Amino acid sequence: MKERVIPFLVESKMGHDTKLVPDENIQKEVEGQLKDDKWVTLEKEDGSSEILTKSDIPIDDEDKELMGLMNDVPKAKTIVKPKTTVTKPTTQREEWTSKFANVKSATSTHKAKGG
Repeated sequence: MKERVIPFLVESKMGHDTKLVPDENIQKEVEGQLKDDKWVTLEKEDGSSEILTKSDIPIDDEDKELMGLMNDVPKAKTIVKPKTTVTKPTTQREEWTSKFANVKSATSTHKAKGG
Protein backbone atom coordinates (compact mmCIF):
# COMPACT_ATOMS: atom_id res chain seq x y z
CA MET A 1 0.00 0.00 0.00
CA LYS A 2 1.32 3.42 -0.96
CA GLU A 3 2.07 5.81 1.90
CA ARG A 4 -0.26 8.84 2.01
CA VAL A 5 1.56 12.19 1.88
CA ILE A 6 0.22 15.65 2.61
CA PRO A 7 1.41 18.78 0.79
CA PHE A 8 2.80 21.24 3.34
CA LEU A 9 3.47 24.76 2.06
CA VAL A 10 5.99 26.66 4.19
CA GLU A 11 6.32 30.43 3.73
CA SER A 12 9.81 31.50 2.72
CA LYS A 13 11.51 34.52 1.14
CA MET A 14 10.79 33.03 -2.29
CA GLY A 15 7.06 32.51 -1.60
CA HIS A 16 6.21 29.02 -0.37
CA ASP A 17 8.36 25.91 -0.35
CA THR A 18 6.41 22.68 -0.76
CA LYS A 19 7.18 19.66 1.38
CA LEU A 20 5.44 16.31 1.03
CA VAL A 21 4.94 15.07 4.58
CA PRO A 22 3.85 11.51 5.41
CA ASP A 23 0.40 11.51 7.03
CA GLU A 24 1.71 10.14 10.33
CA ASN A 25 4.29 12.99 10.60
CA ILE A 26 2.03 15.98 9.85
CA GLN A 27 1.34 16.75 13.53
CA LYS A 28 5.06 16.85 14.34
CA GLU A 29 5.80 19.10 11.34
CA VAL A 30 2.97 21.48 12.25
CA GLU A 31 4.09 21.66 15.88
CA GLY A 32 7.61 22.54 14.70
CA GLN A 33 6.30 25.45 12.63
CA LEU A 34 4.08 26.65 15.49
CA LYS A 35 7.00 26.58 17.93
CA ASP A 36 8.88 28.81 15.44
CA ASP A 37 6.08 31.39 15.96
CA LYS A 38 4.40 30.73 12.63
CA TRP A 39 0.70 30.14 12.03
CA VAL A 40 -0.50 26.99 10.26
CA THR A 41 -3.72 26.57 8.31
CA LEU A 42 -4.97 23.00 8.05
CA GLU A 43 -7.28 22.23 5.14
CA LYS A 44 -9.47 19.19 5.75
CA GLU A 45 -10.76 16.76 3.14
CA ASP A 46 -14.33 17.99 3.75
CA GLY A 47 -13.30 21.51 2.62
CA SER A 48 -13.16 23.08 6.08
CA SER A 49 -10.03 24.75 7.38
CA GLU A 50 -8.60 25.76 10.74
CA ILE A 51 -5.85 28.21 11.71
CA LEU A 52 -3.53 27.04 14.49
CA THR A 53 -1.16 29.18 16.54
CA LYS A 54 1.50 28.38 19.12
CA SER A 55 -1.01 28.93 21.94
CA ASP A 56 -3.16 26.07 20.59
CA ILE A 57 -0.53 23.44 21.45
CA PRO A 58 -1.71 21.77 24.67
CA ILE A 59 0.61 21.75 27.65
CA ASP A 60 0.62 18.42 29.47
CA ASP A 61 0.92 18.21 33.27
CA GLU A 62 4.42 16.80 32.81
CA ASP A 63 5.40 19.84 30.72
CA LYS A 64 3.85 22.17 33.32
CA GLU A 65 5.93 20.56 36.04
CA LEU A 66 9.07 21.01 33.98
CA MET A 67 8.18 24.65 33.44
CA GLY A 68 7.35 25.15 37.13
CA LEU A 69 3.80 26.18 36.38
CA MET A 70 1.84 23.58 38.33
CA ASN A 71 1.41 25.87 41.34
CA ASP A 72 0.14 28.71 39.13
CA VAL A 73 -2.64 26.64 37.52
CA PRO A 74 -5.93 26.62 39.43
CA LYS A 75 -7.29 23.17 40.22
CA ALA A 76 -10.25 22.05 38.11
CA LYS A 77 -13.57 21.91 39.91
CA THR A 78 -15.41 18.62 39.99
CA ILE A 79 -18.81 18.88 38.38
CA VAL A 80 -21.30 16.10 38.99
CA LYS A 81 -23.40 15.36 35.92
CA PRO A 82 -26.65 13.39 35.92
CA LYS A 83 -26.12 9.70 35.32
CA THR A 84 -28.26 9.86 32.17
CA THR A 85 -25.45 11.67 30.37
CA VAL A 86 -22.52 9.48 29.45
CA THR A 87 -19.61 11.28 27.84
CA LYS A 88 -16.17 10.03 27.10
CA PRO A 89 -13.62 12.28 28.76
CA THR A 90 -11.10 13.71 26.33
CA THR A 91 -7.83 15.28 27.22
CA GLN A 92 -6.44 18.38 25.58
CA ARG A 93 -3.83 16.17 23.94
CA GLU A 94 -6.50 13.86 22.42
CA GLU A 95 -8.44 16.87 21.15
CA TRP A 96 -5.23 18.31 19.68
CA THR A 97 -4.33 15.04 17.96
CA SER A 98 -7.82 14.78 16.45
CA LYS A 99 -7.21 18.06 14.57
CA PHE A 100 -4.79 16.19 12.31
CA ALA A 101 -7.26 13.58 11.10
CA ASN A 102 -8.30 13.83 7.43
CA VAL A 103 -5.92 16.70 6.62
CA LYS A 104 -5.75 17.45 2.89
CA SER A 105 -3.00 20.10 3.05
CA ALA A 106 -1.26 22.48 5.44
CA THR A 107 0.16 25.97 4.96
CA SER A 108 2.61 27.68 7.31
CA THR A 109 2.82 31.48 7.32
CA HIS A 110 4.42 34.17 9.43
CA LYS A 111 2.17 35.64 12.10
CA ALA A 112 -0.23 38.31 10.93
CA LYS A 113 0.77 41.79 11.90
CA GLY A 114 -1.83 44.35 12.90
CA GLY A 115 -1.76 47.75 11.33
